[in-house]
Amino acid sequence: MSYNTIKKFFQIYSPWKHRVFENIQIRLVLYLLLLYILSPPHWIYCRSTGEVTSTPEPNITHTINTTEKPTHGLSRFILDMYEALNRNSRHPIDPENIFYSRFVGPEEMKLVHLADNVRSLYPQKPNNVEDIAQLENQLSFHFDIKSIPSRERVHFGELRIWKSAAKDPEFLSLLTNRDISGQCLTLVLSATLLRGNNLGRERTFFVGRLRLKPNDLITPEYLSFHSSKLTSLLSRWQTSQTLELKLEVSSHCHNQATLTQLGIIEIEATPLLLVYNVIEGNDGYNDIPQDVAREIVRRSVESSSNRNSDPTETPPWLQGTSSSASTSCQRYSNQINFDAIGWGDWVIFPPSFDAYYCHGNCHYPIPSHYNSTNHALIQSLIHIDNPHRAPPVCCSPTEYDDLFIVYNEDDDSSTLEIKRYKNMIALSCGCR
Repeated sequence: MSYNTIKKFFQIYSPWKHRVFENIQIRLVLYLLLLYILSPPHWIYCRSTGEVTSTPEPNITHTINTTEKPTHGLSRFILDMYEALNRNSRHPIDPENIFYSRFVGPEEMKLVHLADNVRSLYPQKPNNVEDIAQLENQLSFHFDIKSIPSRERVHFGELRIWKSAAKDPEFLSLLTNRDISGQCLTLVLSATLLRGNNLGRERTFFVGRLRLKPNDLITPEYLSFHSSKLTSLLSRWQTSQTLELKLEVSSHCHNQATLTQLGIIEIEATPLLLVYNVIEGNDGYNDIPQDVAREIVRRSVESSSNRNSDPTETPPWLQGTSSSASTSCQRYSNQINFDAIGWGDWVIFPPSFDAYYCHGNCHYPIPSHYNSTNHALIQSLIHIDNPHRAPPVCCSPTEYDDLFIVYNEDDDSSTLEIKRYKNMIALSCGCR
């Protein structure tokens, strides 16, 4: 199997690069089909048959090249979510074994398993920075929401913004002395749709409020704004141009408060708009366009004479049958490297993954640990009695795992996304 041939194929289809987020599933399936064409038939063996209060440094096991990858401060939230998803891939709903990271708790894990992808939108630069900077009690952020494809249905929307610990002792003392409950400060979030090049404003909607307690003022944390109103507005306006979210501090104390005093500093508080989407019609299967499939076959046939296979490596399906145990149905490793197929410039994590494949014989009687169906048992008996009536039972995957990919959608890295591909990794094999 030659990765150079595969890489050459995707270089031929380089115009897809800018649409890769809409066609990535088809491309990955095309790659798997090309593996089958360029290799012995092991892919189709039987052809005849909440709010987080913690420090903002996640424990990411991979090293990020900050000169080439997105370096937004809050992109670490997406990477932290990716780590949690990977560690929970075998037991996503088991409360006894589930792993929660610093930024990702039970609510986030539940949401991401209900969605097909999670988009992280970073704000554009405001039109008039000076005017916004002069307003000490409010900040405005503009998000390009037209980047959300129309075929994606917004399931949930959330705004996260980083708040440092307030350090002004006189300010903290005034707050606690003036109000016994300590809830005299409120952060109010509103949303406005901006249209056209001149960003003309339409009606402004109230999104939600967050009351701050004394402990909130002295603890560095992510503030989370999520409500049905924000989700509804994102769903209604997702094909529009720009969404303005305005954060304003409202004080019911005797003294006034600014966002800077609360620890929300503009240069540090780059917000993250998280959008959990469901792709319409996504059932985990993909139909390869016939014209594209024919082109793959044509190019693979042309390059077949130039394949550089290693004669010293014998795949399991070509090995001898001296030992029945060695040829029994089992799982084999099949590493796929994104750099080798030309995806390394936009796929951030993982750099590679093991898709695995199943191969081997299903001799009767079939062991119970192969999780065979009644149909497989009957077919195996019929084949033993008369091989012309039914083919042998196939060794095939019986359990799959999803694959999560983190990638940057735009050249300017304004959007970071986690996408889930269902049934991409074979977890176990059986006789079916």
